[in-house]
Amino acid sequence: MSEISVQTDADLAAIETLMAEAFGPKRHSRSVWQLRPGPPVPELCLVIRADGETVGSLRFWEVMLGDRRILLLGPLAVRPSERGRGFGRYLIKAALERAKSGPWELVLVSGEVDYYPKFGFVPAESYGLDWPGFIEPERLQFFELKDGALADVGATCRQGASRLGFDPLLRRGGKTDHMRFLHHHPLYGASRTARLMLAERNLVFFPKMELPWERHEEFLSMNPSGDVPVLVTEDGVVLAGTMVIAEFLEETEDQATSLIWGTPAERAEIRRLTSWFEDKFVREVGAPLLKERYIKRVSIRGNPSSEVMRAAMANLHNHLDYIDWLAEQGNWLAGKAMSLADLSAAAHLSVTDYFGDIDWDRHPEARQWYAKIKSRPSFRDLLADVVAGLTPAAHYADLDF
Repeated sequence: MSEISVQTDADLAAIETLMAEAFGPKRHSRSVWQLRPGPPVPELCLVIRADGETVGSLRFWEVMLGDRRILLLGPLAVRPSERGRGFGRYLIKAALERAKSGPWELVLVSGEVDYYPKFGFVPAESYGLDWPGFIEPERLQFFELKDGALADVGATCRQGASRLGFDPLLRRGGKTDHMRFLHHHPLYGASRTARLMLAERNLVFFPKMELPWERHEEFLSMNPSGDVPVLVTEDGVVLAGTMVIAEFLEETEDQATSLIWGTPAERAEIRRLTSWFEDKFVREVGAPLLKERYIKRVSIRGNPSSEVMRAAMANLHNHLDYIDWLAEQGNWLAGKAMSLADLSAAAHLSVTDYFGDIDWDRHPEARQWYAKIKSRPSFRDLLADVVAGLTPAAHYADLDF
């Protein structure tokens, strides 16, 4: 016998177990999670129990399509041993029926093309939705909660408002609270530097993935340079660029977590080294490898250049030689304690390491230093990154590499 009910706090542990069993430990790196930055819609979050045990869970989030709020269905999780008994079907039907009495007109799902049409979902591919990541377009499907809603979507998309995203005013307990947002891309080293800075200070933020090479007007209006990262504070202040974010946090956050510490000379050295990795390393190594190994492929902009990659790899070893030397001088790159320079260097190297381009055996001092950074709690989210269509090197998340 099974029963469906609205999720409560008492269900959270069981739901988390279901999620891990259904989607694995790296589920948060999927592009769909970029649209789930805050709390879900509580009245549409359901669980199903069989013989008193939680065997399935379904949640919904509000997302933005242009200036319209719609629902994003999922994740739908069913205990693997209980699949095939219709629990997922029961959850979807019950939730859609509830949603019809709400203010929403549409539901969007990224899911199996042979499963969701059974419930009335139709392909969304023809609407040209701008998904924040990489996904097979045929997986996107719409369900009308109100008759005629899809006709309005067609008009919205033809007017250029086809980008999916979330409103920076997120509902919490019936109110709207301002939240901190980081516009980033997981393979841009500067974005990773910003993520590490925020994590080291225990500052909560919600990620929004951008595709800088596509130069979307919405993002350009926020940062005309088109570069990531961009941090939007709780007060709506837009901070573009690693050093701008770093200096702002130094001035506004607890000095006990300062990453640019010390005497004027020590602070100057931290800034110099950070600039080295944010500018020189990116120019000579990071940007060329990213373009050739990734951007050209996903944007269909020609074949990778072996000549460019050879030059970047030669430059990489020069930079690693420099890190070897710096690490030999002390425990950290800029001196007596970890600093922004260490986070910046590690962030950019982590992208290169994701590609598998670093021969750590040639750089033992750099390897030992990187192992220390890699084992910090702030680094865990980076090690969980998996970019669609690009598998990380086998040792990428291994702390004992």
